[in-house]
Order: sequence, then structure tokens, then C-alpha cells
Amino acid sequence: EVASHWLSFFRPFSHVLSPVDTIQRSALVCTLKDAQIRSLAKLLKPKVFKKGKWIIRRGEKLDHFYLLEIGAVGIYTGSIPQEKFYWNLLPVSFFGESMLTDAKAVAMNNFRAEEDCQCLKISLKDWESYIKDHPTVRAQLRVLFESTVNRSIESVSFLKGLKPAAFALIKAGLHFEVLEEGEELFFEGDPGDKFYIVQSGTLRIVRHNPRTEEEILLTEVTKGAVFGEISLM
Repeated sequence: EVASHWLSFFRPFSHVLSPVDTIQRSALVCTLKDAQIRSLAKLLKPKVFKKGKWIIRRGEKLDHFYLLEIGAVGIYTGSIPQEKFYWNLLPVSFFGESMLTDAKAVAMNNFRAEEDCQCLKISLKDWESYIKDHPTVRAQLRVLFESTVNRSIESVSFLKGLKPAAFALIKAGLHFEVLEEGEELFFEGDPGDKFYIVQSGTLRIVRHNPRTEEEILLTEVTKGAVFGEISLM
């Protein structure tokens, strides 16, 4: 009976991407070179969290970076036990990334496993060793995490002029989503519960003619475009 319980727990994690593929499906691929990705993948270790487990608590020193492979991780603002749910991170989001650019960083929010999850993680010690072999990576990631994200938020007209606390909250809720050519982002009829800022590439907005099954191109959106504003209302 005990063996059956644990078999049931681990079954969802039996088919996951390789560490290299997981990195390449995340936003890290936007800045890391192939050799840097392969080297980082060798240092990533799998970690399983049961539903309800607090992974990171606000105010803690960040000593691990996590890349979510399976499950959902909730972001909670405030201090436990008065925390407030903010947003769910889904594969292949990451968290604890401040550690990658600042060895003294502390967590600004709480992160909890909303489902049984599997992450890839790297410790601060292993990260510092990695940086010795790849000294440009820290600056590369600082541009990605700070300059790129800040500019993206500031480029949205109705988000300009936010107070620092509100800006930080919006930033905490943003995560990168990388799509391969031809991959769908969402379909007509899906819940309109996400707001998007296009970082690069081109998205085609299409509809299908139910009689002919033809795909009709409505428009294309490129870098800087935003959509899904209704989710913020």
C-alpha cells in the first residue's frame, strides 16, 4: 500500500524533458548560448515538492534557483500566515532568479507548490562555480531579468507612472513564455485570464471558417504589442 502510494506520486514525473530541453523551452534560451546551456544543464538537479509545500518564503536568503518542469507554483505576497495568493507559475517558468544576478538576494514573495511539482534546481554554490567558467552570464541575465522586463512594462501606456510597489507587483507576476514556430498560444473560447507583452517574433491571430475549415488571417502582432488587457480588469 505504501509502495503504491509513492508510485502514484511519482508517475506524473516519469516523462519529462531533459535539462537541456527544459532550458531551451524557457526564457533562458533568449540570452544563453548553446555551450552555456549545456554546461548549466549538467548542474541542474531534480527536486520534487508535494502539494502545499512552501518552497521559498519571503525574506529568506535565496540559495537556490528553480526551473519548473511539472505542476504549478503559486506566488503569494505578504508574510506567512497573512499571505495573499497572487498568481500561478506554470511549466517552464522559473523563480528565485534574483540569486543568479545577486549572491545576497532575498526573496520578495512566497512560493508554494499548488500541485505535486517537479523542478530543476541549482544551488548558489554551484551557480558561483558555473559563473567562474562563464563570467559573462551574470551580465547577460541582468539585462534579461531587469532591463528587458522593466522596459516591457514601461512600454505599456496604461502601466506608465505606476508607484514602485505596484510596479514590483506587476513584475513579480510576469513570466516568460517561449513558443516554437507553429505552436498555438491559445484558442478561441479559452478563458481570457492572461495579459501578454510580445518580446520578440511574430504572432498570427487567425480564425477558422467552420464551413470550409480554412484558416483566415486576421492580423499579426510583433515586438511591443500587448493583448489580453481584459484580464487586468
